[in-house]
Amino acid sequence: MSGLLSKTFFILSCLLLCGGSLFGQQKPVEQLTVEDIMSMSFDELSSYSMEDQIRMASIAGVSFDDLFKMFLNKDVSIASKHDESYFDTPLSTSSLTAEELEQSGVLSIPEALRLLPGVIVREKTSGNYDIQIRNSNNIAGQQNLFSENTMTLVMLDGRIIYTHTTGGMFWETIPIGIPDVERIEVIRGAASAMYGANAVAGVINIITKKSSSEKVSVEADIKSGGYFGGSNLFNGKPSGTQHLSILYNVNEKWKFRISGNYQHRERTQDSIYFYMTDRLSLSGLTTRYMPADSVVMHGADPKAMFENPSRGLFSYGVNGLLSYTGGDNFNLNLTAGVQQSKAIASNFDLYFFAHSERDCGMKYANLHSTIYGIDLHVDYSWGYGDLACGIPGLKADHGSLNANIEYSHRLANLSVTPGFYYSLNNLNSNPYEATNQTYFEGRQVLSSWAPSLRIDYSPVERLRFIGGLRLEKNNVPNRYYLTWQLAATGKLNEKSILRAVYSRANRSPFMMDVRTVSGVTINTPRQDTRINISGTSDLKMTYSDMFEAGYRQKIGKHILLNVEAFHTITKDLNTAKLEELKFTVNSNTDINNLPLPVYLSYRFANLPEIQKQTGLTVETGIVLNERINFRLWGTVQQTKLIDHMDSERMYFTPDNLHEVRKYVPTIVGMSLKLSSEYAAGYLAAIENGESEAAAREAGINKIIKYIDLSYYPSLNTFHVKDTDLERDNDIAYINAKSKQTPAFYGGCEMSWRFAEKFLFFVSGYGFTRHVYSNQFLRTNIKAKFLLNARIAYTVTDNASLAFSVNNLLRSASQEFGFMDPVGTQGYMTFNFKF
Repeated sequence: MSGLLSKTFFILSCLLLCGGSLFGQQKPVEQLTVEDIMSMSFDELSSYSMEDQIRMASIAGVSFDDLFKMFLNKDVSIASKHDESYFDTPLSTSSLTAEELEQSGVLSIPEALRLLPGVIVREKTSGNYDIQIRNSNNIAGQQNLFSENTMTLVMLDGRIIYTHTTGGMFWETIPIGIPDVERIEVIRGAASAMYGANAVAGVINIITKKSSSEKVSVEADIKSGGYFGGSNLFNGKPSGTQHLSILYNVNEKWKFRISGNYQHRERTQDSIYFYMTDRLSLSGLTTRYMPADSVVMHGADPKAMFENPSRGLFSYGVNGLLSYTGGDNFNLNLTAGVQQSKAIASNFDLYFFAHSERDCGMKYANLHSTIYGIDLHVDYSWGYGDLACGIPGLKADHGSLNANIEYSHRLANLSVTPGFYYSLNNLNSNPYEATNQTYFEGRQVLSSWAPSLRIDYSPVERLRFIGGLRLEKNNVPNRYYLTWQLAATGKLNEKSILRAVYSRANRSPFMMDVRTVSGVTINTPRQDTRINISGTSDLKMTYSDMFEAGYRQKIGKHILLNVEAFHTITKDLNTAKLEELKFTVNSNTDINNLPLPVYLSYRFANLPEIQKQTGLTVETGIVLNERINFRLWGTVQQTKLIDHMDSERMYFTPDNLHEVRKYVPTIVGMSLKLSSEYAAGYLAAIENGESEAAAREAGINKIIKYIDLSYYPSLNTFHVKDTDLERDNDIAYINAKSKQTPAFYGGCEMSWRFAEKFLFFVSGYGFTRHVYSNQFLRTNIKAKFLLNARIAYTVTDNASLAFSVNNLLRSASQEFGFMDPVGTQGYMTFNFKF
């Protein structure tokens, strides 16, 4: 920890001495109108010379200093669903503009989220990330089947792109690239009343570009590079992204935009992490990375499981936009696109290896229109998804329809917005089913509807109240969920504002936890294991209550300070719990070929656990002068687990396998423990000179003595039922602090235009030591600090070159459990616009 702090102090000290603004296409000052100038961001202002900035201030009728106050008052819309100053937003909100994204040089949207406070971003494999807001997800550790975040709602232009199969977001399936983005907005904390289910930890909304003042504009952006010290740096298979977009304004009302993007990212290795190898020693479980072509689990062809083991990600997308503006009272935006991707990351943790390859393809259409205060949003997406290539039962077609209509009516200082939402999600595994090899059994449907009401009221000029109610009804489970949001802001003066929020948010049902009805057989060289997972139709949905207080202050004209304290209480977490286990011991059981063949049955159930999280986020933005700006942010938090199943005794290593207590609710834990008991009895009998048959009988008796099981001698089968697995004297529930959440995470950035055509940008992001655990093993994630730097040169008004280096400190430790080490990468960027 001291090393991390010393590195951080050194880096921040360096940042204070250097830093940049933005290059790009500039409009000549003599062609600028007052509206053009007043709508600029800080980065756009900084891209002009000081002489031009002084002329712009004169055109706008403001002082030179007042121009830069706009940096501290960026408009956002996510907090109240209409544009307003960031300073006035009632919720914990942050945003990144297109200019800020361009100057940072990030390759992807997940990487860009490291530039926002309250967001935990950990790289799994090259280009694939785990994204958490305040990290209230996956704290249950070994009780999770999925490593993806299931409590943060992600939207693209208001369209939900969250998967309803297992929950969570597959970031490689976003059909757009960074140059398509106008703004990324984030709400931290519960927000279901505003945006719907799954906004438990917060909301990420990505807004695409829609307009341009030019008749025709074309932009191309090419980034190419790879890992330093690796074999794939400029060797014919470089990592990088390519993007091309064209915007055509038919007239003042009709505009058309089309864009295409491609991304390819090479891994730092081509091996796969296995929790189980071909042989298990009696002293414990041996774990290691193995070549992907050595994968023999499940009887599948390794090529089908990992098409290209050295490739972390490839994706492409094509998107089109048609927009019509008919004045203040009518506008229409129609977007459509197609996307294809493959990624090697982590997701489905039911099997014996950490890595898996996902294959997804999707098409979508999205209509958004406002007509005299009526806001209509309808979207439909369809395609296929394979959660783990080469593994039976996890591929299916899916479709999702979402419709939302709201009407906003204003009376003086009161705004009332009623709304109605409908969702229909279907999944069909029929085209991909083999006999008895499916988790979803054909076509499944989840639907929901929800009326809502939002009120925005200002009784006096400096006081504002925002309230929201939403009542959601699902077809499965058949129950209602009421969520709410109450927020208030009070301006102490023009430079300081207080905020307070109380809200409740709920998670939605997913196909896996309420609709799963079957399972698959895993074929291995040693055994066949049947795994069944059953959904629970009356499962209670996870929900969270949040209490938050915030304070913002403008310090002088060029500094903004934001402080937010939060406390959340999360209940009704659920997981797939082991409820039945069968295993067979017969005359063919080989003591050197363990574990025993098993049948496992899981059912989704609610946990008694309650999570309580308390934290503080601080952010400051500083405009030092017209050429340098600086931001610094960080979050400190602690998560307490109430009635948490004691995890310390459920994990095993090669040194403690024989000390693991009776209740071992994991596939590997239970199988290995029972196998080790059998082996102990068998070997003891052999050492006493008993026969092979007697030794096997001794092994069986050792298992019977170990735990109260049902044994059927004629079938040589043990049967463990749910009542055996959940006896009170076998389970310890404790209150503890979560080790899965970093106690601190945050970042910093500085930009500096040190010459008219040169931009220097530096950013840093870090977190403290924490733990990652799943049903197999647990590992420590080391504290680390990532430092990135970029220098850009404006060749002409329409073209620029840049070189960036990510992970300058060469901190190669893993950021996510059992995934890849993170390497140092270098990229060249060429950008042109006309």
